[in-house]
Amino acid sequence: MIAVVDGNEAAPEQRTDGIQQDAPVDEDEIFKTLNHKARRDIIKFIGKERAATFSSIKKALGDIESPALAYHLKSLSPLLVQKEGSYALSGMPCIAAMSSTFSRALSAS
Repeated sequence: MIAVVDGNEAAPEQRTDGIQQDAPVDEDEIFKTLNHKARRDIIKFIGKERAATFSSIKKALGDIESPALAYHLKSLSPLLVQKEGSYALSGMPCIAAMSSTFSRALSAS
């Protein structure tokens, strides 16, 4: 898959762990993706656990239906990788730091 960033095609990047990832998504798209509390909670949980299955994410989030969780995980696909039944943060820089920053900012308000 070829990613399009700012109207230009970019070739997929190869990670050191062998997982192919598309070129980085633009910053506005990342913030739009993280605009939903459930998605931020998913990122924080996966960041803390390093990897998590669908069931463990569902249990950690508590009151969320499976179709809603599947939708949020699909929305987070630029920020996550799925391998061997588990989700992990992608190699995109600062994902965990961003989720931590969001938590602190939202807690302060």
